[in-house]
Amino acid sequence: MPQSNDAFDRIRGSAFKKREDCSSVVLRGSVARVASHLFSDSSHDFQFFTRSESKATDLQISKWMPGSPRTGGFRSRVLTYKTPMSFVVGPPSTRVREENFMSFTSGGGAIIETHAHAQDVPGGDLFRVELYFELLPNNNRERTILRTSVAVHFSGSTMLKIIIKSSVKSESSRKLLAYPEAAKYWLERPRVL
Repeated sequence: MPQSNDAFDRIRGSAFKKREDCSSVVLRGSVARVASHLFSDSSHDFQFFTRSESKATDLQISKWMPGSPRTGGFRSRVLTYKTPMSFVVGPPSTRVREENFMSFTSGGGAIIETHAHAQDVPGGDLFRVELYFELLPNNNRERTILRTSVAVHFSGSTMLKIIIKSSVKSESSRKLLAYPEAAKYWLERPRVL
């Protein structure tokens, strides 16, 4: 799965150390199998989850691009969509631009980071939501631990910081609690031949 030019043992997001864990689940399959099934270009389950859990419309997902100097060696892709908002402040819906980054660990794991910007939210240019999906080998690499967490990176000052952090944590935690259970179902459901 990893290539020689991929990022290893590095995190792209600047709020990683401030992240709050949301969930953890053990999945059947190796890290490579789980990562491929959940995050590959052909993952219909990922697209379904994004559409249903985020209530996303106009969803566009680019293909994963190999690591480059611009991304610091991280594989990357871009998602754009429109989603309803439940924040106290702001319009009823917003356009979202989400960048995904993938890196690997020397211990055989993988980390998928999501950096999301809500483009129509007041002060949306001052913060981004960072979601982390850590895939860690377990049980002789036949199982994978999927651990999810959330953080908010502020690039400027805003009086709404407390409201933004609270709203983001509430909304993202719901999504990050649902994703591991959905992933477990997708990976273990019987296949029709």
